[in-house]
Order: sequence, then C-alpha cells, then structure tokens
Amino acid sequence: AHHLTTVQALIFVDAERGPDDLVVTFHRNHYQDRLPWNEFKSLGPPAATAVVKAGWKFVALEQIAESIRARRFDEKELDKLRNEARDERKRISIRKPSDPVSVFEID
Repeated sequence: AHHLTTVQALIFVDAERGPDDLVVTFHRNHYQDRLPWNEFKSLGPPAATAVVKAGWKFVALEQIAESIRARRFDEKELDKLRNEARDERKRISIRKPSDPVSVFEID
C-alpha cells in the first residue's frame, strides 16, 4: 500500500482525559485507533484536518491537553468542546445541498 494513503484517511472521533495527556480516539483506514494528543498531533496536517472536519477546535484541544499535563484539567471544558463540535457538525451537514432533510432534523 502507498504510504501516503495510509496517512490521509484520518477521522477524528473523540477526545478524553488520559493519565497525563488528552487521549484521542480516531479512525485510520477504517480501523479505530487511540493515541495521546501529542502523538496524534505528530501525524501532521492530516491530524489537524481531521480535527477541524469533526467540528473540533485544534487550539482548544491543545489547551485541554496542556491542562491535563499541568494537573488542572476541567471535565466541563472538554464537554463544552464536545457539544460545540456536535453543533458544528450539524451546521456543516445542514449546509450540504445534497441532504435537504437534515435541515428539519431536531435533536
């Protein structure tokens, strides 16, 4: 397999508190994988793109990872980010003309 394609297909799923870093759950080529934020970040641009496509904010995740390392992590911050990501994904899906139904979808 081409090395390039393996890196490209990243889908950001979720982030949660790990012992000393944020832990990211993501899909890589249809397989679920988990990495500490620092390692996920080192996957480069595809990782950043995956974060944005999932509606999450890269900088905010960075700050939360930082707060875990500094032992001042606040679960509410992460929950807030997760909810914002959900809303963001909804907005993105509503903008797609291919799917008019989603406009009327109510959570």
